[in-house]
Amino acid sequence: MSNIPLEEVYNYRLLQALVHRRSRRIGCGVEIPRGALKFKSQKEPLPLTHEETALLCYAGAGITGLTENADVGVGISQNVTNYGRAYPSACNTQRTYLLFTNDDGVYCYNPRPPQKMVQIETLDDLEIVVQNFDHDVVTLQNERLQMPSAARPLLSPNIYSANQPGQTVFMTVADRTYELINMFFLWAQYEGNYLYDDIAGRPAGDQKWIDKLKLKAKLPLSATENFLRTMCAEEAGFITQNILLMAEAMGLGAWPFGGFNSIVLLGGSPFAKGLDCHFMSDKKGDLYPVGIDNSPLKAYCPPYFKDMDSAVAAVVEDKFGPGGFYDPNRKLSSFKDQRLVVEKVEKIPDDVIQCVKDWCNYLYDTYGRLPVTIGPIDVYLCVGVTHLDLDFYDKYYKSELISETIRNHMTNWHKG
Repeated sequence: MSNIPLEEVYNYRLLQALVHRRSRRIGCGVEIPRGALKFKSQKEPLPLTHEETALLCYAGAGITGLTENADVGVGISQNVTNYGRAYPSACNTQRTYLLFTNDDGVYCYNPRPPQKMVQIETLDDLEIVVQNFDHDVVTLQNERLQMPSAARPLLSPNIYSANQPGQTVFMTVADRTYELINMFFLWAQYEGNYLYDDIAGRPAGDQKWIDKLKLKAKLPLSATENFLRTMCAEEAGFITQNILLMAEAMGLGAWPFGGFNSIVLLGGSPFAKGLDCHFMSDKKGDLYPVGIDNSPLKAYCPPYFKDMDSAVAAVVEDKFGPGGFYDPNRKLSSFKDQRLVVEKVEKIPDDVIQCVKDWCNYLYDTYGRLPVTIGPIDVYLCVGVTHLDLDFYDKYYKSELISETIRNHMTNWHKG
């Protein structure tokens, strides 16, 4: 560990990362085959090291310590986890996952829960996080992610520069089902909203809950799921920006990109294995992704749950069960008196739980999927990270574009 400049990263100023951050994608081994900036790198691709990858993953979605996410009021029982991550999450559900691929395989970053209030307080703490990185990674595939150019999973400008040898591509993948179920709880318990199926032109579920729970505001299914799409996209954006800023602090090239064919990337086409997601078929016969079997990324719906009743019950258990945020006996807590605080928290009434179950069952039984208009699992943004070939930038650009941190990266991190 002493061979890398970890202290420089630890002390790097946020403002410098902000003002110097640019999308830089021309790495060692990359070729621009045509155009005004035609270029062919004469350097061999250089993969990111274990330490470099660990720091980028931690910046994007690392566990930062315990959280005070109930500070909006102890009567609100929508918060889920008791630890914080590098990115903010609605109700702290943290259901946007960070995956990455390099020359060796495809992986899911799945950091362990924190051990203290603030996980990194000293340089030694950061070193421990980097050293233990292997324990926070789940191997999904033993080869680089397949993204064939023939199937056009990427926009044309990205084909020559994304997922090339030596590069690491980070992917933000969201589980929308958990977010949707948690949103339903918020509506039924606190907001007085009910779900209206604007596709079929009727309330979703039993009319009795509208009367019994005094639900007054009609929220259309399509608008609800569009909001869900946006909410998950926000988390992906936070993760992406964090990775870009860390790459700048380390002197690496990094660029965000979207515009890809999500179905091909997830593995729902005959062109490539992609992320090898598990796909299901809805009532129309359309395929939709529900998760990756050998990973923590699994939607809260069949086949990973027997039915929607058990999926909804699992969300409640996450909150109030052993080790959950509202477990009075939870040892590691940000509250001075865990029991005193959570005993005052309003539990989710049985009627509300059954109402949410009925909504979810209605959607799944009617359409054969949850959500209905969007996929349960989807890829939002990607970030490519690479060791830059400075010959390209020195040939075409003014010298101020490249910071001293970038120019010194090979010397500081790789002994020249």
